Amino acid sequence: MENIVTRSVFKVLMGGLSDTDQITAKFGFPFNHHITQKNFPLTLSEAQYENEIEIIHPGRSFSEEEGLKILKDRGLLRPSHEHGIMFAQQYGFSTPSEKYFYVIFLHESWLDPGYDRRVMCFDRFPGNCRLDLDLSERRFLEDCVIAGIRPHKPSVS
Repeated sequence: MENIVTRSVFKVLMGGLSDTDQITAKFGFPFNHHITQKNFPLTLSEAQYENEIEIIHPGRSFSEEEGLKILKDRGLLRPSHEHGIMFAQQYGFSTPSEKYFYVIFLHESWLDPGYDRRVMCFDRFPGNCRLDLDLSERRFLEDCVIAGIRPHKPSVS
């Protein structure tokens, strides 16, 4: 029996003219040194748009495959690494209201220099904010939540 609980929804502004290196330089909290424009490029654009990131708590530990199935079953899209960076930029110092602070972004894995597959994760625990990379081949612990993207609704003319 699944014990999935939607924790919250965050509106995240995407796009803009700042790249990954410029954004991480302004964080004010630690981040993994591999999170650079070279490894995790942001698409620069004068146009900006809003995405809604829905945070799901599976109620148990989960694998990457299980996490992606949870997103699909909820009608959510897989996030990109850009969602992880912009989420950290915009919500890095906000006080989380939920009990679970470790947000996993199950984007297409990045292959690190040691040939391990990694995904972006954001530790929102007060006093310990950190944007990091986590192994996507392992099970994520039960205190982790999953970020999914709500599909855009077509506008009515």
